[in-house]
Amino acid sequence: MNANEIAARAASFARGASDYDRLRPEFPARLFDDLYTRAGGRMAGRILEIGAGTGRATLPLARRGAGITVIEPSADMLRVLGGHLQAEALADHVTLRQATFEDVDPAAGYDVVVAAKSFHWTDLPLGGPGSARCSDRAASRSCSGTGGSSMALVTTPTPSAPPTRPTVTASPRT
Repeated sequence: MNANEIAARAASFARGASDYDRLRPEFPARLFDDLYTRAGGRMAGRILEIGAGTGRATLPLARRGAGITVIEPSADMLRVLGGHLQAEALADHVTLRQATFEDVDPAAGYDVVVAAKSFHWTDLPLGGPGSARCSDRAASRSCSGTGGSSMALVTTPTPSAPPTRPTVTASPRT
C-alpha cells in the first residue's frame, strides 16, 4: 500500500468514529494478560501503539498503568479516544499523536510496539522487508534505540474473527 492509498483509506475514517466505536467489539481481557506475560517487564517501559482507533487496546493497557504513545491517522478516531481517556481519568497515561507508523522516528526508543488489528494499514507488509523494522532483532533496535523491543501483532485469520492471542516477538536486550 503506498502513501496515497493509506491516506485515502484513512480518510474513510474521517467521520463515523462514534459509530465505529459503538460497533467495534472489545478485545478479550486474556489477550492483555498474555501480552503482559510474553512481553514481561518491557510493559513498564515505553509503549507505541500503531493505529489505535478509538482505543480498543489503548484503554485496557492504560487501565493497567501502561504509558503509551498512540499514533492514529484519523482525527475523528483520536477525538473519540481522547474522550474515553478523559472520562476514565487516563489521559495522563497516553500521548495522542495524529500520524502513521511510517512517520514514527525509528530512534524514538520504544520497549513494546502494539498493533491491535491495525498493522495491515501500514505500508510495511507483514513478513516483507519493511516489517523487520520492529519485529526482528535488528529492527527492534530501530524502534527502541540500542535495546530490544517486543512487538505485539494482534491479528486474526479473517477480519471478522475475534482476536484471541497476541503474537509477540521479543528481542533480547543487548
